[in-house]
Amino acid sequence: MQALTVQAPPAPVPPPLTKDDVDRGANVQYTISRSRKPKRLGWLRWQPRPSSAADLHIDLLVLGDSWADDVDMAYECWPTKLARSRGWSCLSSARGGNRSDHAEEQYERAVAHAEKAGLHLSPSTVCVVHLGGNDMLQALIFFGPIALLLLLVDVLATLGLFGQLHSLMRFSYFGLLRRRLCARLGHLVRLMEQRRHAVVLVSGLPICSQVPTGRLLLSLLLGTWAWGWLCPDFSSRLVAQTIDRLTQLVQRELFESLSSALPADSATTLVLFDEADAVRIIAAEHAALSEQPGQPSAAKRFWRDGHHPCEWVHGEIARAASAALETVATPAAATRPSSSNDGGMSVVQCALLNRRGLKHRTSDPCACVEPEAARARHRMPAQLQQLSEQYKDGTQQLRGEEEQGACVIS
Repeated sequence: MQALTVQAPPAPVPPPLTKDDVDRGANVQYTISRSRKPKRLGWLRWQPRPSSAADLHIDLLVLGDSWADDVDMAYECWPTKLARSRGWSCLSSARGGNRSDHAEEQYERAVAHAEKAGLHLSPSTVCVVHLGGNDMLQALIFFGPIALLLLLVDVLATLGLFGQLHSLMRFSYFGLLRRRLCARLGHLVRLMEQRRHAVVLVSGLPICSQVPTGRLLLSLLLGTWAWGWLCPDFSSRLVAQTIDRLTQLVQRELFESLSSALPADSATTLVLFDEADAVRIIAAEHAALSEQPGQPSAAKRFWRDGHHPCEWVHGEIARAASAALETVATPAAATRPSSSNDGGMSVVQCALLNRRGLKHRTSDPCACVEPEAARARHRMPAQLQQLSEQYKDGTQQLRGEEEQGACVIS
């Protein structure tokens, strides 16, 4: 049954948009399903710069699924929060339920809307791509037992049944998923390179052992619902390690494929954002704080449902994504000549030179991620960092004393 497309204003503005946003020039198009339980999904949303609503330049273009669809979630998702934190304007064509094969359609819809509304899409527009999660979920629904059988092959391979697993098996669930994502997203990245976008941020799959739906599915496949009560710690670790191992392999091979999708002399900077790693870190920090009495964050819910986080988690993901863009110029600075003695190069051009140097010096699949962002991905709480440094210093001191024969054990 065809959905009804609504323009707001003049129609009632859906959350999270407010009357103040509309007064500043924001507007949204969304669809309402003609079912017993009508559901709203995003179609197009325009959010001008907070500092200048009259500026019609698009600073951030968002293509994505429900993790980027503000209308579907009824709160601002991390791409919108990223734009707000940087004072950018944002045009989003993200739509809940979309797969990677909807990427080009979303992009062309945004381009057509920009031309019709008089918005300016330029090479300095930063593109954010968040697609692929629904490819996995919908394949489980459409293919049913066949998909579960292929997923079981992945699980058995991870457990070492077919030898040590260094890469995804060709005819397995995650192997087929990886090939689909590499083809679809690789085509999108090349299209954006042809349209001369200077910066494209591609988010990896937000799938990790912290996602309740993933843990439930793997628990059913491994049968931990039947024997897990005998050794709950072991069964929990087994499920978590299996999920993380499989998703990390998908992430690595996807990033390797996207890194090679563009030529070395491309004018496009490809920033690969490991969103699953960000979710793992946020969840670990939240769990650590929850164990401490009196912490204000202890009572916060982390998950909105089985596979969507709450709004405050999106705020933390936006910070991690912002760190991935730290060394890339903002849209306002992209066309402004640098004041340093670099021959008049823009900040984006300097970032491109840095990216190409990294790409040529290493085969790391995350080589396109800027250095600060790569270090931020593996950050740890300040106390753990301090303890780790103290441990390293103490170990080095003991080794030095042993070499001199002066190590005394009391």
